[in-house]
Amino acid sequence: DIHKFRCVPHLTGRRFEHGVTDCYTLFRDAYHLAGTEMPDFHREDDWWRNGQNLYLDNMAVTGFYRVPLSSAQAGDILLCC
Repeated sequence: DIHKFRCVPHLTGRRFEHGVTDCYTLFRDAYHLAGTEMPDFHREDDWWRNGQNLYLDNMAVTGFYRVPLSSAQAGDILLCC
């Protein structure tokens, strides 16, 4: 099978724009370039101030799970929420 990669902006030097080029978009684009697709979740402005946790609430949906820091490997994500 041939994997089709969508165009993504450079991962470094991005200008922050919520919902367009934000932290989640950076994770999503980096994993896309590694061949793993992640859904683009709707996120309202200031979700983090309204008691929501976009990353932890959707971790299982995207196939991620918690591991002990001592078991971390290359490609893992460290979330500081």
